[in-house]
Amino acid sequence: MTHPTVSAHTPLILIHGWGGSSHAWERVLPELLTAGFSTPISAVDLPGSPIGMVSDDATIASAADHVIAVAEQTGTPAVVVGHSLGGQVSLLVHARRPDLVAAEVVVDPAYGADESEAASMRTLAAAIRSAGPRALVDFFESGFGVLGSQEREDILADLQATHADVLASYLESEYLAADAIGFLEATTAVARRRVRPLLAFHSSERGAGIERALLPPTGSVVRRWDGHGHFLHLEDPARFALETKSWTTDL
Repeated sequence: MTHPTVSAHTPLILIHGWGGSSHAWERVLPELLTAGFSTPISAVDLPGSPIGMVSDDATIASAADHVIAVAEQTGTPAVVVGHSLGGQVSLLVHARRPDLVAAEVVVDPAYGADESEAASMRTLAAAIRSAGPRALVDFFESGFGVLGSQEREDILADLQATHADVLASYLESEYLAADAIGFLEATTAVARRRVRPLLAFHSSERGAGIERALLPPTGSVVRRWDGHGHFLHLEDPARFALETKSWTTDL
């Protein structure tokens, strides 16, 4: 299969994580431009996000459909970038429509989980439906790493603005639904369908090791950022942009 060329003018599609919105990329966008990327750069809002479309189908599959629709409008294959839940979405887009993907970048993607976690996922989904977004505040804060105070406030504001049913539905779609790809066996099966190079940023050696074991295509790079939390692209957006630009230039 012929790989599309990646250049400074290749479109970027940025996909936010669980309980987030396109606002999550606001501090990254100028750094991408400074690093040498040219427009268009599209930060999408997934179905059910605080500033996205109202949806009763907040699932990974519907999110992938939405990103595919955006990618079809770019006119040329894009670099698809996904954080956390967005990494599941970018993986599914890549697997389903490689013709729309020039390359993929994931940031602490929410896949490759151990199936022993299924019970805790069910418990968490029930807690979210009962208590709403506040059931996730401690969980989110545990991943903040060295984030600044404004970034922390912005992330929690998006979380609090996301409907409880949307949060629970995405969690169930990631790990508990029949077509979920979040646990390692299902992740592996879908990842085998990748054909474009992958740049993966991970904050843990476990995540980086799982990514390497997925055997991404030639040209792929897996990087671990020591001392960072789950939102590493927001902890150091300049480094994220420069490393992404350097990698796409090498391609």
